[in-house]
Amino acid sequence: MRPPYRLVWNEGIEADFRALAAIDHRLVRIAQDVAADVAGHHSHGNALGERRVSGDLTGYYRMRFDLPGRRPLRFRLVYDRPDEGTVRVIGMGQREASAVYRALAARRMQSDNN
Repeated sequence: MRPPYRLVWNEGIEADFRALAAIDHRLVRIAQDVAADVAGHHSHGNALGERRVSGDLTGYYRMRFDLPGRRPLRFRLVYDRPDEGTVRVIGMGQREASAVYRALAARRMQSDNN
């Protein structure tokens, strides 16, 4: 059995948690559980790549989540694997209008320019 990945939360993730809590406080725990499932090898996300709406998200993966029984799943948790033993949660947010992907692409551009 493989040991779990080390789970790291990206700098500034607190704003994403606050936004989820403003919608429904239960979403915070659900997002934490989704991240723990990825770190524990219980699930894995779909690879993102070049996206027409938000730009290049190559190297990132996404997991869908929402409140129990809610369909379609409205939220995304986006992570990467900076090394073999780590899962880093980059951001979380609403899927509607690709909002989470646009925000992450903007963060990526900003960090590339610094």
